[in-house]
Parts: sequence; C-alpha cells; structure tokens
Amino acid sequence: MKRLRSLILLLLFASVSLPILAAEPEKEEVEKPWWAEVLVQSDGTSKAVLWYERDVTERFGFFALATAEDPSRYGAVYAGPYWKPTDWSQIGIGIGRENQPNAVRRALFYSIDTEKFYSFGTFENGGSGPWHRAHAIYRLNEKWSAGAMTERDVGFGPRIEFNPTKDSIIWLAVLRGNIPNVELELKEKKTTVMIGFSISF
Repeated sequence: MKRLRSLILLLLFASVSLPILAAEPEKEEVEKPWWAEVLVQSDGTSKAVLWYERDVTERFGFFALATAEDPSRYGAVYAGPYWKPTDWSQIGIGIGRENQPNAVRRALFYSIDTEKFYSFGTFENGGSGPWHRAHAIYRLNEKWSAGAMTERDVGFGPRIEFNPTKDSIIWLAVLRGNIPNVELELKEKKTTVMIGFSISF
C-alpha cells in the first residue's frame, strides 16, 4: 500500500508539472535509437538494460528491451509498438519472455520529455509477478537534475543526476522501502543506494 502511494505521488508530481512545462518542448534533434544503462545497488545487485526504438510514422513506432540482473541471473526481453500523443510524450506496450520462470512477460511504459522536466515509468507483469520502476526529474541546468524515483521491492526516494555529456547521465538514488526477505518470508524496512550510468547512441 505504501509503495502504491509512492507511485501515485510520483505520477501526481508529473501531472501537476506538465501543464507548466509542456509549453516549451525540446528543440528538434537527431534521434539516437539506442539507450543503455548499468546500475549497482548497495545490496550487491547489479542490472543492465539495453533499449532500442524506431519511429515508423510521426506518431507511431516500435521498441525493444533486454535486461539482465546479477547475481540472480534473471533476464527478460520484450518488444512492441508505441504511440506519441504529443511531441513530448510517448506510451508503449510490449510482450516477450523472462527466464525465471520461463514465462511470458508483458509491459507498459510511458515517457514524458520537455525542456525542464522528464519522467519515465515501466510497469511489468508475467511469470515472476508484477514489477514497476518510475522517475520524475527536473532539469536544474545543463549539467544537474533532481527529482524522485520509485521501484517495486526497493522503495521510494530522491534521485540526483549529472550529465557529463549531452547523451550520458550519471545518477544516484537513495530509496527507502519494504524489501522482501525470502529466507524469513517477510519484508524488512531498508534503505538502498543505487548508482547508475546511462548513455544514448
């Protein structure tokens, strides 16, 4: 319930900001179809994500995602269409497979990107159960941004970002939440530090 409240707060944060920020969309640029991210967590977990997208028309396109986690060796791939209701927003659905268990994986994502604000969220379900991750970020200047982030089974908290180059981001998030303890079959309140690096190319 607390995690759901955190997600609702994050989405409300985004929806309140949009009427102000959407008035100034980003300038037209050459799109880079690939995006990759690696992150490490204070609990020893590491993750890698590779994303590809391509516009088919002005409003519709196709995306694909592959993700892997260590040390669990979890992996998933899915792909599907997306729709751009506006120049600064995107909604997509995908279907694919995961390896633990070997089952169908379904996903829904949204993306919002204006001059001063951006937000991205993905919501998945399938054999291993529901999962989500979302963030909402204000661009303070060309190099620094700050906002909030939530992830299922990790928590909710602040996130800061630094852009060493135009197409790369180094970010840090400190999330607090109820984390499942499989051995004890309960959830424990913990703080998780996440450090990530992403790049578009």
